[in-house]
Amino acid sequence: MNVVFGVGGFLLQFFPMSVFLRTALLNGKPQASDWLYAFMWGGSASILHLALLTFFSRDKPLNRIILGVNLYLIIGGIAVVTNQTALLNLLKILKESGIFLCLLVVGVSTTFASKAGFVGVTEPSMSKDIRSYSIWLIILTCAAITASFLFKGQMIVSAAAPLISLSAAVQLFKRRLQLGYWL
Repeated sequence: MNVVFGVGGFLLQFFPMSVFLRTALLNGKPQASDWLYAFMWGGSASILHLALLTFFSRDKPLNRIILGVNLYLIIGGIAVVTNQTALLNLLKILKESGIFLCLLVVGVSTTFASKAGFVGVTEPSMSKDIRSYSIWLIILTCAAITASFLFKGQMIVSAAAPLISLSAAVQLFKRRLQLGYWL
């Protein structure tokens, strides 16, 4: 039964992004209005998602990648609801790169303001290693931003591949910390 809840919880993390993409791609190739609706629905789903995650995972740090993606959707949703055209134009220019910039904000802030760091591991005896791995994740996030800018508009190369790579790096670093490997 724990496996079912574990898989369900893992898949639930992607709910806001799924809502965002489903809404944007509902009518085939998305138009400007489709993106506005997608940000409204995705941002709303992100707020609900973060509230539920915060309530149910009190003792564990939240997934930093999911936090960054949710931050991006919330910013977009607020920009749509408050009609912030400058911010909406910036999101239009940034495209997928905006997600990685939000990840960088989450990464830097959690690395230097949280014991769990960007990695999201709470083990007081490993604080130096947690900080080191978190800094490596910040460097990888900067590389993801670069790739996203270089391949802007090509969804697989500019968004999916860097996001999957960052998620894999987080899991690898968490595993290394659990096994006691040092940098």
